[in-house]
Amino acid sequence: MSPTTFPLKFRNIPPGFTSDSLVSVPYTLAKYSAANGRKSQPVLAGRNVFAPSINLNEYNCTAVVDWLEVAMETPANHQAVNIYRYLNNELRDLGSPSTVHVSGPEREAGYKGRLFLVRIQQPRLRSALMLFDRAAKYYNVDVPHVGFLKVRGIEVSIDFKARANQDLSSDERNLKRWQIQDLLWRHLRVEPRFTQRENCSPRFVQIRQSPSGLKRAGASFVVRQTSPKPGSAISLAGLDAHSSSSLMLAAYHQPHLDMTYYVGSNQESVLLRIMDKCSDRRDPSRGTRVALPEEDWRARIEVSLLAEDKTTGVPAALGVDTLRDLIGFRFRDIRKPMFEFFVPTFDGDGTAAIPGLGTKVSEYEAFRRGGVYGLDRLLRSLHVTATQTDLLADGHLHAHPLGKKGKLVSYVDLNSKLDRALKALEKRWAL
Repeated sequence: MSPTTFPLKFRNIPPGFTSDSLVSVPYTLAKYSAANGRKSQPVLAGRNVFAPSINLNEYNCTAVVDWLEVAMETPANHQAVNIYRYLNNELRDLGSPSTVHVSGPEREAGYKGRLFLVRIQQPRLRSALMLFDRAAKYYNVDVPHVGFLKVRGIEVSIDFKARANQDLSSDERNLKRWQIQDLLWRHLRVEPRFTQRENCSPRFVQIRQSPSGLKRAGASFVVRQTSPKPGSAISLAGLDAHSSSSLMLAAYHQPHLDMTYYVGSNQESVLLRIMDKCSDRRDPSRGTRVALPEEDWRARIEVSLLAEDKTTGVPAALGVDTLRDLIGFRFRDIRKPMFEFFVPTFDGDGTAAIPGLGTKVSEYEAFRRGGVYGLDRLLRSLHVTATQTDLLADGHLHAHPLGKKGKLVSYVDLNSKLDRALKALEKRWAL
């Protein structure tokens, strides 16, 4: 099979480009073999790896803490706007370039009360600790030490930019950015516990600027819940909606790169996004954003880790509950649960229809439209179908139990690149 590329999808084709010129990096097919002398996995026997051909060293990869949110309870009632003014003045006195936003416990504006959420944009740990130490003393906050203030949330972003030492035109640099953006969503598979909750599965959403602020248009799910035709083999098989949807090609929808790719929800503990970062949201209370200069455009993957209630810190599995937990924090520990990338494997070249389903879905099409997330859903649904029904003509091929990775293999090069970026963040974040 010769190298394959996929069309990059946009709602609106960027000026100066044609649809034929907007393609992914090439992919090649090779027989699977276990790496570094490891034992081959039985579920991967006879399968082929469909891997991207890309030199990741042509990209800079930088991790940053985009914002930090801390809960602060005062003994007396105060207005959020007054606390904002105080904190903003203190930041200027500290010489910090960070900005601050203050809201009530439900992130409501115009709040008056005692429990506040303080969000610092582009924080530095040292200045953040100094700021909250001043605030705790000024407002008589009842904590033995500023380090005991509860962390309500944190957002970590990882940016990819084509290296500046490459002799690239503006259009070539744009294409490389879109190609790495496509690579990120296509090879990301977040732990299923974060995607199986209602309205948390991967989707793409358009963000629009309106007179009243930034607005989200309706979401398009990468694998949409789709009902089989009445009387079809799938409808008569008695499968649950999650599994039956994954067996129909019409359920799969490739994300548009001029829209934002979401996993999770801001109503849950995890919200992950992949985007073409050409603007910066400077004021969350007003919902405004500012265009970035072209040299700062990049592909971004970011995760907001939010508290599971109003007083405790981000998910306990990360070991962050209070400000002091962020001192010496190993940001690398968030990579596996949040930023885990995989490469697909196919039976043959993946293009064959699945005998017995009566649909046009195939492994190749599930990956082309839905990335490793879509492919993994298809393969797990085939396993359910093979073990719970007699629908499949070759059910024995799908009956083998699937482990955590299913029939995917780790994307070692990309995972390692993110590990290095997060390790570098640890050094910059240190006191």
